[in-house]
Amino acid sequence: MTEAFNIHGKLSLLNQVIAFKGVPDDLKSLNNPLSRKNNGVQLSHEGQQLCLSGHGEDNRGFRCLIVQNTQYE
Repeated sequence: MTEAFNIHGKLSLLNQVIAFKGVPDDLKSLNNPLSRKNNGVQLSHEGQQLCLSGHGEDNRGFRCLIVQNTQYE
């Protein structure tokens, strides 16, 4: 069941990135449907993934969306 929530979260995050036309500078403007915390979205150290916080460990990146930190036109 957790996988379904992860997919829902990733789709929500993808739609938000598309609406912002890229990864916004202020990640607090992104909503995390998997967490009630204010800042539930983090950019990975490499800047290659946006990851959602959620319940339990996510060692395999199921709650992460691969992105390039660029703006789209």
